[in-house]
Amino acid sequence: MIKHGYNKRGHKHPLYTKWDGMVQRCTNENHRAYRRYGGRGIEICREWRCSAEAFIEWSIGNGWKDGLQIDRINNDGDYCPENCRFVTNVENMKNRSILTAANKSGYRGVSFCRQTSKWIAYPVINGVPVWLKRWPSKKEALYAINYYIISNELEGSYPIQEFKE
Repeated sequence: MIKHGYNKRGHKHPLYTKWDGMVQRCTNENHRAYRRYGGRGIEICREWRCSAEAFIEWSIGNGWKDGLQIDRINNDGDYCPENCRFVTNVENMKNRSILTAANKSGYRGVSFCRQTSKWIAYPVINGVPVWLKRWPSKKEALYAINYYIISNELEGSYPIQEFKE
């Protein structure tokens, strides 16, 4: 039985849905995103985990507006009041992990192509990949992305990345 009143007669408060998604990502091993959250140790503070109402009240008092997403300031930290804020999708994308199962380069938008034995440079701007070209080295692919970002004045929507040897 739901006691908090944010899920009455099939009408869910938008923040209830965000709370439920957060709980599922961190606790449900069958959730599609579990390995990127609960599977790598991301947890939810006890207050929020036990109470959708506590999460919703904190959210309303801390910058939530319709259309914003919850963001963990430290991407490796837990969901808790000290580590969370509400941001736009563009801001949230800047804070995400850069390594995925398909990209082990260590840089966002740089992947190795086995077929050509070259590095692919493809920044994703506002959800759309921009295919630049293939490069003989990872360093050149990263520089191509940075050049594209700077020359198109896109620093606010895509981070400049430094090459680390």
